[in-house]
Amino acid sequence: MSIFASKFIAGPKKAIWHIISNTEGEQKCWPSIRSIDIRIIQQKRTEREVSTIFGFKFIETIDEEPEKSIVVHIAEGPFTGIKTISLKPTDEGRNTIAEISWDIHLKVGMRMFSPLVKRYITDQTRNALEKMAAAVARKGT
Repeated sequence: MSIFASKFIAGPKKAIWHIISNTEGEQKCWPSIRSIDIRIIQQKRTEREVSTIFGFKFIETIDEEPEKSIVVHIAEGPFTGIKTISLKPTDEGRNTIAEISWDIHLKVGMRMFSPLVKRYITDQTRNALEKMAAAVARKGT
């Protein structure tokens, strides 16, 4: 299942990076995350366990390219796959286009819920982009 959303954000990518690259900021943008337990941090790679408000747990490995992208490899959970958050500067770096793409595969027992899961993740992704934009606007880059 593939999902994609993007948003123009009035602010430099550094301001958005500050929001998406820390656990507290991530949980504000993605309210379905209940907790994040960091297991290993090695340079630009993090391994963690994420618990959701629905009781699901995911094992993820995150690769960061500072101020450019975050790639989340979802290894275990009700679905597996990749979520990528990319930041692309525009207007000589004054503004940014944030893009979020998902390429996920539901486990066998979850496949009957594909339309519901796709709609939920799409809505949450759009909401996350809106929250990123609002947080940058509040900081007044």
